[in-house]
Amino acid sequence: ARTDSGQTRADFFRILGRAIDSTQSLLNDLIELTRLEAGQDHLDISAFDAGELLRAFSESLRAEATARNLFFKVEGPESLPVRCDRTKLQRIVQNLVLNAIRATESGGVRLAWSAPSQPAEARWTLSVEDTGPGLRGPHATPLTRALREATDQAHETEGAPAAAQPSLAHPAVPAAPAAEEGTLPREGIGLSIVKRLCELMGASIELETEPNQGTLFRLSFPLEISAPPPH
Repeated sequence: ARTDSGQTRADFFRILGRAIDSTQSLLNDLIELTRLEAGQDHLDISAFDAGELLRAFSESLRAEATARNLFFKVEGPESLPVRCDRTKLQRIVQNLVLNAIRATESGGVRLAWSAPSQPAEARWTLSVEDTGPGLRGPHATPLTRALREATDQAHETEGAPAAAQPSLAHPAVPAAPAAEEGTLPREGIGLSIVKRLCELMGASIELETEPNQGTLFRLSFPLEISAPPPH
């Protein structure tokens, strides 16, 4: 209000508008995470084609990668019939892909999915891989460290009986991971939402990451998710 330049005022308004949009988005994430933590969310199960959905939805995310001069590869079968919560699946993909894009300075991000390799298998896989700095050291939040540790433990006990293997769908992680120096709080919130949504949908999640070599999230979903009975 004190400036005499209309252009300067317009620039300030644009900066303020972007800050408000970012804050609103962060608040929405916090509200969603709070609902998930409190068990107030529910599944809306329907039959749909996940391959068609993912291919179409990925186009809405491509502009973010293009704006950062990153490649965005999308790979998977054209058709993948599932019974799942469409909105929550989109939310998981959105969080993982946008986190990957924002963490990557060069190279790009790959979104892929695959049908069961054996007819008897009742699960399908989804992965998001980037060429970013990895999630170790100062780049790792408590959540990503816990996911990595759970994944490492599972790989170490691959030969153990199934009952003895750790559950990747329920790693012991803090409900609301705090941001550390050099990390973005938004990353931790987004991954916390992904973790809770995976738990709600009966999906497992694995993390592979190396310094300066990128990060890979691999998720395994039931082909048919049964909605829990009403309370």
